[in-house]
Order: sequence, then structure tokens, then C-alpha cells
Amino acid sequence: MKNGKQHICLFLNHDPKWHGGTIYIQNLVKALAALPADERSRWYVSIACNPIGEEYAKEVEHLVEKIYVNRLPFLVLNKCFQLMNRLLGGSKVLWPLQNIRKIDFYFPAVSIKGSPFAWAGWIQDFQYKYLPQFFTQEQLTAYQNRFDKVAASADKVVLSSYVCEHDFRHYYPEQKAKSFVLRFVNQFDRTGMENHPKETQEKHSLSDKFFLVCNQFWIHKDHRTIIDALYILKQEGFTPIVACTGGTKDFRNPEFFGELMNYVKEKGVEEQWKILGFISREDQMQLIRRSVAVIQPSLFEGWSTVVEDARCLGKPMLLSDFPVHVEQAPAYSHYFKQQDAAGLAALMKESWQNLQAGPEIERETLALKQNEEAMTAFGRKIVELAKATAG
Repeated sequence: MKNGKQHICLFLNHDPKWHGGTIYIQNLVKALAALPADERSRWYVSIACNPIGEEYAKEVEHLVEKIYVNRLPFLVLNKCFQLMNRLLGGSKVLWPLQNIRKIDFYFPAVSIKGSPFAWAGWIQDFQYKYLPQFFTQEQLTAYQNRFDKVAASADKVVLSSYVCEHDFRHYYPEQKAKSFVLRFVNQFDRTGMENHPKETQEKHSLSDKFFLVCNQFWIHKDHRTIIDALYILKQEGFTPIVACTGGTKDFRNPEFFGELMNYVKEKGVEEQWKILGFISREDQMQLIRRSVAVIQPSLFEGWSTVVEDARCLGKPMLLSDFPVHVEQAPAYSHYFKQQDAAGLAALMKESWQNLQAGPEIERETLALKQNEEAMTAFGRKIVELAKATAG
């Protein structure tokens, strides 16, 4: 307990290969800040982060009481405490020293042996079980070991969807009582409405009308189906533009992006395929506003960040029928069968003909109001998790 309040500490372990994990923690902070003042006042909220995550923690510094940077001396001291606890046979005598931050609930972690505070782990999804062909044996083993630790050690295990909870209970039936579904919500700052997205479109040298894809260039995101859809449409004399944001390195398959770009040339759709790479989140949200629709063809998601981004702006989406996408069920969206390029092509043609470039202010205003309500509900769900874990 900190200053008479229950202390929630959120761990921002920034990984340059996966920016979505950082956005996830930032959204937890924003959701807690969205609580009504009398509810928020009961909680002391802090962020612990690794050194490279400090700049991202500072982006939401105004919404928390404290940022702790876990530098080497702290990590060494913590390891010493864990060793001493084991030598003392699990005694709690060192807990006051080990918990100098006076944390009541810590999230997320993989394994904290002899923890003086309650903590929850997070299993994002079980992609490695369903699509093992996209991983090396070393990577498969690493995921298995990590999730085994979380399942065995955590006080609660957070899953981002009911689909993922079903998988958790299947793979860890003896730990099913630990599961807690926390479906995250993204937030779009209303001040962003003051900016006109056409300026961002022009900044990135895009035409007035385009589809948008906001995914890392990872093999399971299935950009290839979009390329095949563009090829089908080009045979019909129909040439819509698709702009793609996201990092171009797949840590599992370093050759993938080059192979994908060769495929674009092979299909002859280079003029329709625009690569923007990793751009700022502000620019990405403005491009979502400006686009005709967002395409999300992914073969696997724990809970799709881009679906939540589009939802909070009321933007139409063309989604693969992956079960998590169906569970997310955003408004103004249409589904196509996974890897069905012809089905996607039909939806793209219909959307291009019937939808205009954004923004559509009336729809955005309604969606943003719904987003405010959803963020408050999300904040309360985080509090429920903290209470359920800490008892």
C-alpha cells in the first residue's frame, strides 16, 4: 500500500521488435486514468520499465504517480533478495525490504519467485501452437518455457480474448481457475480531431483515396492475400491503392520482407502497393481517419490492436474471419475467409466504389463517445483484476 492507497504497478518492458506490447501498457495506464475521480483516487498507479522503455513510459507520465526505471543495480539487488529468500526457506522476513516500492499488484510478469506482492502474468496468444511452421525450434521451446512459467507461477493469468482463454484452459487444464480475460481498448485523444488527416496523407505522398494496412511485416499477418487480391482486381481493370505501415523486419524470418516485395513485382502491382514503414502513432491514426477502410488479413491475433484503433474512429474494416476478429466484432466491418484473395478482392471493390476517403466526422464523434465509455469500463476491469489477484 502506498500513501494509504492500493498500489498498482504496470511493467513496460519495451521490445523494439514488438511495439504493440508497449501500446498495450500505455492503454492500461490511460484506462485507469479514465476512471471517475472518486474511483481513481483509491489507487496509486506507477510504471516500472526497462531503460529503453523509459521514453515510452514518459509519454503517459502525467497519468501516473511514479515511473521506476529498473536499472542494473535494482535488478541485481532483487536477484540477491530472491536468493536469500530461497536460503531462508521461503521466509517472509525480507519482504519489507524486497518491496520497498510498496506494491500491492504488479502486471505483467513471467515469474517472480517468493514475491512479496500479488502479480499476474499475460499470455498474448498461442500462435506458436497453431502456426509452428512460422517459428524455429528454438523459438517454439522459448515460448513453451515462458508460458509454462506463467501458468505455474502467476497468481492470475491474463488472456486478451475468450478465444485465448479457451486455449489456455485446453493447454493448462490444471491451472484454468487462474484465467482472467482482459480485452483491451485503445484510445484516440480527442485533440487529434483538430488535425486534418489530409495533411498526413500528403506528408506520406499518398493519393486522396487508399486502403490502409497497419501491421508489422510478419509472415502471419498475411500481406500476401492482399497482393493476390490486388492482382485479381487489376485483371478486371480495377486498381485501388493499398498503403502499409509497420516495421519491415520479421525476427522469425529475416528474408520475408524481401520475398514479399519480389512477389509484388511478380504480380505487377507495384504502383498500387505503398510501403510507409514504421511511422508515428499520431500519423497512423490520422491515416486511419483518411483511409477508405482498414484491411486486417491476419491469420492469428491475441486481440488485434488495429481493430481497436479503427473501432475507436468508427472506420470500416475488411477482416479475415479469424475467431478473435469475430469476437472483437467492430461496427462497419465485413469479413472474408482467411487467405481467400477472391473474397477480399470482392470486398475491396465494393468498398472502393461505395465509400469515400475520410474523415467522416459524424461517425467518428459517435465512435469516440463510445470509446470513452469503453475506456472507463476497461479501467474498472483492470481494478477488478487487481482486486481478484491481491485478494
